[in-house]
Amino acid sequence: MSPALFFLDYETTGLDAKRHGIIQVGWIIEQDGKIMSENGFDVQLYKGCDVNLNALEINDFTPERCMAGKPLEYMNAALREALSAGFVEKVIPIGHNISFDLNFFREASEKTRDMLPMFVDFHKQVDTLALARWLNHTGVICTKNNKLETLCEHYTIALEAHNALSDVKAVRELYHIFMNLMKGLLVQRS
Repeated sequence: MSPALFFLDYETTGLDAKRHGIIQVGWIIEQDGKIMSENGFDVQLYKGCDVNLNALEINDFTPERCMAGKPLEYMNAALREALSAGFVEKVIPIGHNISFDLNFFREASEKTRDMLPMFVDFHKQVDTLALARWLNHTGVICTKNNKLETLCEHYTIALEAHNALSDVKAVRELYHIFMNLMKGLLVQRS
């Protein structure tokens, strides 16, 4: 049995995980090609986090919508249930600019004193943004930039940009496309 893949995306009130908050989460956990868990929902703005109004506008959030989501503790409890579902190994986090999302993941875990990081293998993280950069640099693909929207358009992947669950579904498809491209390269070289 292969390790579980943990596709994760957050929409946030800014770029700094120490200062800004999570307003939406989406995740998919996949093992051996089968989706084991899929979820996404708005997260209630929590006390003490800064809000960049431009970030809210980009994410199509109003202050009222920010207060109507599920509490941070609910989000972490749902993630804990999904991540502790009996996987043999720690899950491998995957995302488009995954370090951004993992910074918020760690901060949210710390704020609620949750032990979520113990389920995640941070050393094996996969960044589809980095893969896109490399594939473009080596000429395997040719896109005008490496934005998720551009890559989804290139591969005709459905995407409702800045919606965490839509983003994570798109990243999952993109990841599998990139893995097949890279496998093809290895076959060509052998």
